[in-house]
Amino acid sequence: MKDRSKSARAYEDAMFERRMESGQTRHHYTKRPSANVKTGPMTVSRSTTETCPQSCPLLGNGCYDQQGNGNIHRTKVDTGKYQTVSVSEYMRDIRNFTQLYRHNEGGDLWNGKTSEHICADTLKTFATSNRFYRRTPIVYTHKACVGSRSHWAIRKKNREAIKGSGAGFAINASVESLADVDEALGHGLDCVVVLPASTGKGLTRTPKGNRVVTCPATYGRTQCVTCGNGKPLCTRKGRGYAIGFPAHGVAKNKITLNILKG
Repeated sequence: MKDRSKSARAYEDAMFERRMESGQTRHHYTKRPSANVKTGPMTVSRSTTETCPQSCPLLGNGCYDQQGNGNIHRTKVDTGKYQTVSVSEYMRDIRNFTQLYRHNEGGDLWNGKTSEHICADTLKTFATSNRFYRRTPIVYTHKACVGSRSHWAIRKKNREAIKGSGAGFAINASVESLADVDEALGHGLDCVVVLPASTGKGLTRTPKGNRVVTCPATYGRTQCVTCGNGKPLCTRKGRGYAIGFPAHGVAKNKITLNILKG
């Protein structure tokens, strides 16, 4: 049987010493499990704001990370007031995270050519790191994969980056309409969708009859760490339905109006 410590060192030498395309992206993560009421006790990370796509309809228009405590944390990460690590250091530090963790409470996936593109190579490394260290991240991206945001070629490349990552967990495309849910599922993507603030418990149906399950942590006592008996619905790859998040927070009415306009 191979010496795992030697195997781990060889892996790290091979995977983390090479350069990545993600520029100056920095990451911050909680050294102790977060006390966030919704997630429950788990590691929570953030990426610097340059990872956010400019096409995101919520950017400057109700984004949760630009208000309240989210904005405070985001600013401290961007300005270096919080300790941050490089992309390669982050990949290595995954070994110290809780088994289930929230990747990018703020920020987005690593940039490729622009902030609209997902860096396919870095996403593959991320998938490999989690598989090697036996971790399961909760992952969403607002980089365009469907709909009419960004150029069609960018959306296609982003879908290819997600599908080609080799991840054993869901990489959820965040969308803003039920029609986009139909398109995402039609492309074989896992997805989540913002819903009007008034959405209640239970199922919502898309125009094509696909299911949208309201996030169980929205109502009641369920937390991410207890959802699905320790395997949250939004981490399940190939689940065949979307997870819905009713708009919440101080800008929930603004977000709802934006959705209804779209």
